[in-house]
Amino acid sequence: MLFRSLLTALPCAAAVLSEPLQPRAMTDFMIYAYGPSAIGGFPIFAENNLAFVTSRTPSAFNSSMHNVTFDSLTTHGNFTATQFDNGESLFYIPTTSGQVGFTNSTNSSVITTGFGFYGHTIYVDIDDTLETQWFAQSTSEDDIWALFWGNTTADAIPVSLRTVAPS
Repeated sequence: MLFRSLLTALPCAAAVLSEPLQPRAMTDFMIYAYGPSAIGGFPIFAENNLAFVTSRTPSAFNSSMHNVTFDSLTTHGNFTATQFDNGESLFYIPTTSGQVGFTNSTNSSVITTGFGFYGHTIYVDIDDTLETQWFAQSTSEDDIWALFWGNTTADAIPVSLRTVAPS
């Protein structure tokens, strides 16, 4: 009898579980980089419209570094970045590889659309392929890494960008 009940419920469960994961809009969120080694959920910040991650507060370094909050007002598209004391801009990745940053204009060398969420993980939809080619590259400053897209240098650390703060 129990077996027959399970067989009856199976088509209903399959229909519900076969629904694709739906993207969602989010406002006022921060992005954190997680990776092996020394990067354990550090927030993204901006300096000269380029993206970095650090374990320390940006003000500990210099006044040109800004905390960044993000908005994704569409379910799949661009992320608007608000830099403290520096206004709004679009989050971008380079079309090939290079440092990630923030821009107020679009051109053929940067991608500002296609950003989305798979759960809390951030991806970029490029030609219908979900990509997560995020890397942290060490800088001359201790505890600061430049955020790169598609970096293939030997000392680049692969990271995952997430909207969940470390606990």
